[in-house]
Amino acid sequence: MIMSPFTPIFFPSAKVDGTESRYVQTFSTDDTILVEILGMPSETLDFTLYSEPAHAKVTLSAPEAHTLNASLKLYVYKLKLAEGCYSVTFEGRKSAVFAVSADESLSDSTVLLQYSPADNRTRADVVATVNNTRLFFSFRIPGGFKDGGWSFSVDNEQFVCQDSDIVELYGRESTQKTLTIGGSEGVPVWFGQMVNRILTCRYVYIDGLRYARSQSSVPEKDQVADGVNSFVFSQKVQQVNYLDPKIEDVL
Repeated sequence: MIMSPFTPIFFPSAKVDGTESRYVQTFSTDDTILVEILGMPSETLDFTLYSEPAHAKVTLSAPEAHTLNASLKLYVYKLKLAEGCYSVTFEGRKSAVFAVSADESLSDSTVLLQYSPADNRTRADVVATVNNTRLFFSFRIPGGFKDGGWSFSVDNEQFVCQDSDIVELYGRESTQKTLTIGGSEGVPVWFGQMVNRILTCRYVYIDGLRYARSQSSVPEKDQVADGVNSFVFSQKVQQVNYLDPKIEDVL
């Protein structure tokens, strides 16, 4: 069995060097943490949620189970968790501890990314729709759009008359914004990896507005301090005005 890499829960590998980031991944109590697990119908599901630091097992409702074909079955958990700290185990691996907060100020210091691939044929490790219903993952990041990260461009054609007047034949303007990920303390390196993966999706909403990667840009990484595995990432995106499907219709 595999857990889809689009699931917003991180499983750390052995630390190579340096001091770990102190940032703890945080969700809001209003967020739905979507977990997708893919496996053969004959395999037994091994997924457990724990509350921390007591490492007490949390009772979960049975996941949605969907048989995709003769050799593939999908399990879907839609977790709405109370305030606290949690971890999960899957196939013997333990995730990093993550927090769930009811603090209303969380929305001022974070932005919510909600995302879904184009279709079920895009990748073999994620399912975008089930029974004609689109599935959206949610990933909350510290940061947002700073005014200094805006840039502007235009695609236009002009005609210059004999008397040097300029006539605009057509013009299409666009605005690119820089999404900053991580504050003064930064975030673990896998945040940049996750955002880069998220932006391969066709449908990406940031705080309810649809965005796409600006051309072929990737997250740029700045280390907070030497020897500390904590980083600030910046990623250029552009708002998409075409809102089909509307996120409020599917969440």
